[in-house]
Amino acid sequence: MGFISGEVEWLDYGKAEFNFTEDSNEFAEFEDETNADIEGLYTSALNIRLGGELMYDIYRFRLGYVINGTPYASDNIKLNTYSLGFGVRWKQFYIDMAYQGSRQDDLYV
Repeated sequence: MGFISGEVEWLDYGKAEFNFTEDSNEFAEFEDETNADIEGLYTSALNIRLGGELMYDIYRFRLGYVINGTPYASDNIKLNTYSLGFGVRWKQFYIDMAYQGSRQDDLYV
């Protein structure tokens, strides 16, 4: 009749780094500064995805929700995304439609 699925993802954006000195130490100081900036500006983020599909005869109904955390250390903003889908499936042919909307609250001072 259908299914429900979920996924939790943890990403540490602060661990990203550049390597400018693979062939030479000419840019070692710039590499250290750049990597320190990345570590200071970015942090880890938690992303959560939930979704499901219901099947009734030839019809398919889908619903999904996603919460994406921010990679920026100075923000506590989450991006919320909602999705709805509908489909009709025959033996040789199918039609699918989907809607996706996002909401993000932000404050600039």
